[in-house]
Amino acid sequence: MSFRKIKVQVLEDVSGFSDLSTHQKFLLNACRANNSGVCPPSLANKKSGPMVQSRWLTTAARILRLYVSERRPEKNLCLLVEFVIKVYTHAWFEIRMEPSICHGSRHLFKLIQMTSSSPRKIQTIVHQTVQTNGFFAHPENLLVAIIADSRPEVRVLGWQRTKSARQAKSSKLRLFQVPDMNFKATESYDMVNWSTTEATEPPLTRSLSQQEIDVNITTAACAPQKLSAFPCHSQAVKRPDRVVTEAAGKVCGWESREDYTRETSF
Repeated sequence: MSFRKIKVQVLEDVSGFSDLSTHQKFLLNACRANNSGVCPPSLANKKSGPMVQSRWLTTAARILRLYVSERRPEKNLCLLVEFVIKVYTHAWFEIRMEPSICHGSRHLFKLIQMTSSSPRKIQTIVHQTVQTNGFFAHPENLLVAIIADSRPEVRVLGWQRTKSARQAKSSKLRLFQVPDMNFKATESYDMVNWSTTEATEPPLTRSLSQQEIDVNITTAACAPQKLSAFPCHSQAVKRPDRVVTEAAGKVCGWESREDYTRETSF
């Protein structure tokens, strides 16, 4: 089966992925097919699986499947396919390769950069969504990324800002909300205006003594190893979404849905 291909760079280095699920493999192969303009029979005859509204991965895969089956795809469908291949799939697999919270802000920054060549309409939608949900642009998450940066001078900057945030403790209730973002930033740590944004210390560094922070500033040391143990994604907490969605279509009432979810999940 052949169709009009969309020429974008497709992530190829997935040699480290030995445990991809069926949906994940389908999405990756569908991206490669769209990029080459030829859908092999093994992919054309493969079922894409049930639609789960709580899982964007299955939605993205079905968009690609719809595109290859359309003789004359509409313009909006072409825009969606290009976004899925160029931005969504790249971001998803890069997060999979570097899942640590230390990389969360850089993943968000790169996603914004990947949309810079998209039509203005797409950029506007992405920027509005990121401004609302871009929690890795919060100063606390940015500081975690900065103190784990590969560049010594950036790590020093991160530790200095962490120390300043600790010394500037406020008695007010700490509100975790995304500040106004700078979508023209050239570095991930400049996604917010530090001079006008109140920075609070990341919870992950609060166990460090003042002396340890001073040593890290002096030696430009990397972030403690324990930081990398925390993921930058919520995949683990989203695993029950499929069962919850299924329960909504099987039974009625909150109590019945809860019973169904518990019986199915445990």
